[in-house]
Amino acid sequence: MDHIARTSTIALRVLLKTNPPVKILRLRSLEPDLYLVEVLLDSQYLTVTDDHAKNLVYRSQLEAKRPFKSLRINSAVLIHASSYDEMIGLPVSQGNQLQTRISLPVDDYS
Repeated sequence: MDHIARTSTIALRVLLKTNPPVKILRLRSLEPDLYLVEVLLDSQYLTVTDDHAKNLVYRSQLEAKRPFKSLRINSAVLIHASSYDEMIGLPVSQGNQLQTRISLPVDDYS
């Protein structure tokens, strides 16, 4: 979908303390009710983790965006990968991803 490297992680505590400008807040839908959060800082996607480098996983979009309300976020998107290829026996493809804009955390009523 994009050609930006995503190899690193960042602890939520560090992200909130340093408050860098976030180009994109990306919620990656893993299951119908599990979301992983990635942030685009400069030209690199970083997966958001806890202080022990464990990926933070949330149960709803609202819950996933809530910790980021105080950050300066330019845009937010939801990524949902289709499992169609896998269901019919083909290798998983990056091309079967739906990306849609979602509201910024600061605009949510939480």
